[in-house]
Amino acid sequence: MAWLLGDSVEISRSRLWTLVKALGPLPLLHHWQGPLLDGLGVRLCTPLSTFRYPPIGKLGGVRVNLGDRFEDIVSMGVNAGVLSLEPDALPVDAALRVPAIAEDLPPKRAAGGSPLFELGRVVMTPGVEDLLDMFPRLINRCLAAYTRGDWGVSADRELNDEAVKSGEGRILAAYPIDPARPRRGYAENTVWVITEADRSVTTLLLPEEY
Repeated sequence: MAWLLGDSVEISRSRLWTLVKALGPLPLLHHWQGPLLDGLGVRLCTPLSTFRYPPIGKLGGVRVNLGDRFEDIVSMGVNAGVLSLEPDALPVDAALRVPAIAEDLPPKRAAGGSPLFELGRVVMTPGVEDLLDMFPRLINRCLAAYTRGDWGVSADRELNDEAVKSGEGRILAAYPIDPARPRRGYAENTVWVITEADRSVTTLLLPEEY
């Protein structure tokens, strides 16, 4: 789950789709944008304006929550031909058929391996958001390592381990943006992931945005 904030009430579909692709466990084709965003609706993207305490003024935002069945929905959509591999083969009623697939999914068995700690709300800075077109798997890759206690190239390993063990204290990890490129320390070519001490918020940011 992640939050996308903006300085206007409406968040553009292109920004929403970029974030969904970054969070998604599978590579998503561009022409699936309409069927998935329209078909899943608030199941996938919930505007802040619909919350009990919506933001005041022109601030807007959306909570993007793929849920634990998103991969199954996409896989079944592809198998059923609802999400076609070629744009020209996309059914005209694909957005209507996607929610039916979601409703017809069989119950999912519980999976093992829980995260070591709570992330709270997951947010990102504009600098990280700008990287998602070039590195669409960046967020998913970083958070997958982060929640299992792999702190990447962070210098705070012992402090992080203690914070996880005690349930108190801030957690800070650092990961290469492009693993094929060199980095200096844990600042250049690096994205940071920080979870606040009260586990309320996890932020992905660039070192220069700290």
